[in-house]
Amino acid sequence: MGWLRPGQCGSSLLDALSRALDELGRVTGHPRPLAAGHSLGGILLLALAAEGQPLQAVLTLGTGLDHRQGHADLKHVFRFVRLRGRIRGRSLPLVGFPVERPARLLAPAFGRGLDLPLELDQFHPGSTDGAVVRRFFREGVADLPVPLLLDLAGLFHARGLFLGDHDAPLKERVRALRLPLMLVAGRQDRQCPLGSVHDTWARVPGAQLLEVGEAAHGRGYGHMDLLLGERAPDEVFAPCCRFLAEAAGLAEAAQATTPPPQKASPKPK
Repeated sequence: MGWLRPGQCGSSLLDALSRALDELGRVTGHPRPLAAGHSLGGILLLALAAEGQPLQAVLTLGTGLDHRQGHADLKHVFRFVRLRGRIRGRSLPLVGFPVERPARLLAPAFGRGLDLPLELDQFHPGSTDGAVVRRFFREGVADLPVPLLLDLAGLFHARGLFLGDHDAPLKERVRALRLPLMLVAGRQDRQCPLGSVHDTWARVPGAQLLEVGEAAHGRGYGHMDLLLGERAPDEVFAPCCRFLAEAAGLAEAAQATTPPPQKASPKPK
């Protein structure tokens, strides 16, 4: 179909990430890497883990599999994309949803205490330096491929998100995960609300949850504050590094205590 251009859909991203992880394991000699992903990156890692990708542990930040309770404008983007797809038809190639140019035009106004809606979808007021916020919108935003948005629309529906060739949604398939997993949630995240992360956390046996952000002004965590916030090095990165180090240590200990395979005794003549 014309609108499924190569590299533009969820399945293409999954395949590319899987091949990248395989190559990383080959080059480093560690076939089961530690993997961390933010937002969509975390969703893709959960999907790969559910498909059996050999991962030592998974860490996600601002990642959930049910976004129906979110307040971000992205919810309305999905509605528009579905309508646009019906109007133009699937036989016509669809361009990316335009967000890069508006973000660059509005960038000078962000990070100045104006609490503009587009900014609030990504940052909690006062948590990230204004210059960093402006640079993010000036250099870190790109148009969203419409095929990918069509794939991700399931995040906003009760049936759930389907990635890959599966009959069950990802939020049900993650119930079978049996690997160290920690989910990091920002209490003020409008794009991936706290309840969405809680829902995903409750579905994975043994998963850990880290909530960050206080109610007071200037101490919260929006979607991008998890990566760019002024307090993120101490309140987000440090516990994440501890989790990954503990997961690596547990894997090494398990490998050390596993007896080597015994050679088969020669058959009697």
